[in-house]
Amino acid sequence: MPDKNLIQEKLKSIALYVKELEPILELSFKDFSKNYRDYRTAERSFQLAVDSAVDINVLFILEKGKQPPENNFQSFVVMAELGILEDSFSKEIAPSTGLRNRLVHEYEKVDLDVFYRSLKKFVPFYFEYIKKIEDYLSLGNRISK
Repeated sequence: MPDKNLIQEKLKSIALYVKELEPILELSFKDFSKNYRDYRTAERSFQLAVDSAVDINVLFILEKGKQPPENNFQSFVVMAELGILEDSFSKEIAPSTGLRNRLVHEYEKVDLDVFYRSLKKFVPFYFEYIKKIEDYLSLGNRISK
């Protein structure tokens, strides 16, 4: 069974990572693209936020007796199937895993404009993810303490 404290620690980590992104996303694209420190920080913070959320997803999925998901995207789909996340939200946040994969595996040269716009789209979902998981835990759902 997943440890509620472990999940809460991972949620705190996600909150830290997305808060690190907030001042960067207040920059104009022109300023963002000029400073490699900003976009490298954004890349890493975003990757860590996604990785932590996927870790949480897997903990819930395994606790519910399901097989580990085939990939990171699928972890969000299964969370909806389990009723932990709403289906519509799962469909919004799951594509963020594709951006994470492009950043980590460098499948292609990252287009900074696409990355910047994607961050603006996906970062708010991670604040919402934190709230949804916290709400789920506070309802007394079956997670060990």
